[in-house]
Amino acid sequence: MKNAGIRRAFLLIILIFLLGSTRGYADQAIMDQVSFEVKFFLSPDKVLAENHLLTEAVADQFSLGQEYTPIDVIYLETANRAFTSEGWVNRIRWKEGKKKPECTCKKRYPVAGDDQASILAALKSAAADGIDLQSESPSLQIDWGYSRMTLSVAWESSGIFKDYQNLKQFSTGDAISFLSECMPAEELDWLRPGWGKDNLARAQKVGIVSFNRIKGIWEDTEVTFDITTIPLNGAEEDMVELSFKTDHYEEAAEKRRQLRGFLMENGILLEADSLKTQMILDAGLYEVPPEAGQ
Repeated sequence: MKNAGIRRAFLLIILIFLLGSTRGYADQAIMDQVSFEVKFFLSPDKVLAENHLLTEAVADQFSLGQEYTPIDVIYLETANRAFTSEGWVNRIRWKEGKKKPECTCKKRYPVAGDDQASILAALKSAAADGIDLQSESPSLQIDWGYSRMTLSVAWESSGIFKDYQNLKQFSTGDAISFLSECMPAEELDWLRPGWGKDNLARAQKVGIVSFNRIKGIWEDTEVTFDITTIPLNGAEEDMVELSFKTDHYEEAAEKRRQLRGFLMENGILLEADSLKTQMILDAGLYEVPPEAGQ
């Protein structure tokens, strides 16, 4: 009897070990699908010239290319922000030179810390919401800003819409029709069946928001500058975002530390996290009278 009890205890220990190992492999498999985009915002008055483009000094520091790529973006949101209040962002983007617009539906999850355990916890929250993290779509990205991380779960697609050549031809109805074709089932049925479709039907078109993109090199790492001018309270506000991407947490953490130090030493870092989407919606959304929203 004593030997049988010892055997059972031994088998239990082995089972617990195997279950833990299996869980560890599964967690690592999910983490391996995550990419990282490190983002910093820079002081516009220190890095932009009068033409709203980067100064020659910045161009030299980051070995910038010769040409900017203009990009137009439309956001779709309701007056009461039904989508963003649930962590969803819906946009249509058209890069100059491309034949087709791009559609992105994105669900964002806050990350409590900046370590891999915190990232894994956010991924598990997404899985608990019914999002299939093992499929090819959606993509999983950690946006790592000045002081916090956000998990972005994104569904992306592109397609020809009528014979349009740019977003300036899109009416609100056109934007709704185009985005409805790429909205994932997870968003369509988020709080109840048809939730996404019903909110999309009463959404406003926010934009066009235009920004200029240019790529450069810093310490053998490709970096991207996005310069956006947002109309706000009767004036304009420039936003300058500097970012780089990598597939590895350790590389993201180390290069982020180095780049942050470099920007601070040069006095051009804005010590704040991004509120860009919120500012764009603030500038573009208008209140709907109660009778109009019924």
